[in-house]
Amino acid sequence: MDGIHVPTMRLYLLRALSRSFGWPKGDKRSARSGRVAKLAQDRRGYPHYPAPAVLGSFDMQRRMLSREDEAAAEKGDLEVRREDQDKINKFSRLHQREMLLEDDLKSRAKEKEDLEEISNELELADEDEKVPYKLGDAFIMLPLPEVQQLLSKSTHKIESSVSATEEKLSDIREEMNSLKVDLYARFGKSINLET
Repeated sequence: MDGIHVPTMRLYLLRALSRSFGWPKGDKRSARSGRVAKLAQDRRGYPHYPAPAVLGSFDMQRRMLSREDEAAAEKGDLEVRREDQDKINKFSRLHQREMLLEDDLKSRAKEKEDLEEISNELELADEDEKVPYKLGDAFIMLPLPEVQQLLSKSTHKIESSVSATEEKLSDIREEMNSLKVDLYARFGKSINLET
């Protein structure tokens, strides 16, 4: 993590959690973290409070409810029903699938870009020249027209798989949006489904 000492990072996270959960000063957890923080500051020169750059994407304030929202949620005292939990679980599964499909889409786009770059390079080669073509783990010397034909087939295959993946992704996003509407209508600010 960019030169951050791991125990010190744990310390920063522990202190951030102790402040956000409001542990009393006499509590062992906050007393221990205070002693360790003082030692960390004395030895390494780090400040007592974690800087946003140190925590990176770990932003407690964005994820936590404000005290007013927490009090409003307790007043409403909404009980999580089985069907609500099923919707939350389904949303989580869809979100995981969405992330996997996005990664797959990025890798296929990179693969397509590489194939187009190779095709452009092969246009400069001689017609009579044999060109190495990769099949599996081995390279085979093939005539240029045959390699160009194989590359165009590979490009079309990738394009069709990209379009199929994009369709799946749009279906998943539609379903996630409908679940968001239902869950936000039921729980309001008590639930965070922003991805």
